[in-house]
Amino acid sequence: ERYCPADPTSMLQLVGIMLTFTLIFLVGLRPALADGTAQVEYFEIDGLVSLFRLDEGEGNSLADAVEGRPLGMLKGDVSNQWQSANLMDESSRPVLYFNGRCHVEAPAAGLPGQAKPRTIMGWFSPEVSDPTNGPFGYGRDGCNNAYYTWIEMSELRLDQWCQDEGVPAIGCLEAGKWYHVAYSYDDEDNQNHVYLNGEHISSGTPDAAPNTQVDSTSYIVIGGSPLLAPEETRAPSTVEYFKGWVADFAVYSRALSPAEVQSLYAAYTMEGPLGTSCIALAAHSIPSAVLFYHYPW
Repeated sequence: ERYCPADPTSMLQLVGIMLTFTLIFLVGLRPALADGTAQVEYFEIDGLVSLFRLDEGEGNSLADAVEGRPLGMLKGDVSNQWQSANLMDESSRPVLYFNGRCHVEAPAAGLPGQAKPRTIMGWFSPEVSDPTNGPFGYGRDGCNNAYYTWIEMSELRLDQWCQDEGVPAIGCLEAGKWYHVAYSYDDEDNQNHVYLNGEHISSGTPDAAPNTQVDSTSYIVIGGSPLLAPEETRAPSTVEYFKGWVADFAVYSRALSPAEVQSLYAAYTMEGPLGTSCIALAAHSIPSAVLFYHYPW
């Protein structure tokens, strides 16, 4: 079973998008920070335990925006990974490109482990229709030891390893298009939940509750599967890597509500496909919170 996003050019979806942004405008959004970003939105929702914005613009060390969390490291073939992204207010932001031969890893200690509730979310844009793996998650190898996203044959899946996660794959991924995805586990009803572009798509009961590992041998991995970390002790094949762009990978220590996921999606909307002609839909008056991307070469 898989879920395919509707054609965004359809009249019904355009009407839905317009209504959504109109409602956001009417209820109001928090102002952007003085530097023009909207980073504060993530922290306004309770339970944030990790946030990699991936916007450093240079170097191989990546900051976790949550105070006290360890740095992430860009590993593998790390040449020419930083590219630029334009904001609607004509400022710009760096964005991290994964070439299919590199990944980011950071210790997973302190993240929700075993069967504790959690939400993982982030933005990604595949460079090819089948970018093989990733784009993000955490844990380590072994059955039911990880909670991460996995792409195969242009389908994005939640993966706990060796389990039926109880939720459908997201199919029909298009190269060069931005997607916002969130997966959550609610321990109260033993349900996994799937969100795509702010919409709650599905929920279901996994074969077994997560047993996600967050010990000293477990890692956050962005740009591939948890099999990639730690790099020094693994010999992964190229199928473990992601090829494309990733921004704002976040982990919460609870299952966010549909309204909370929708609010984060709306505050950080990135529209694809990549290209100088794309225009982000925006009905609210905070242009710095809405992004559109272009190739920098």
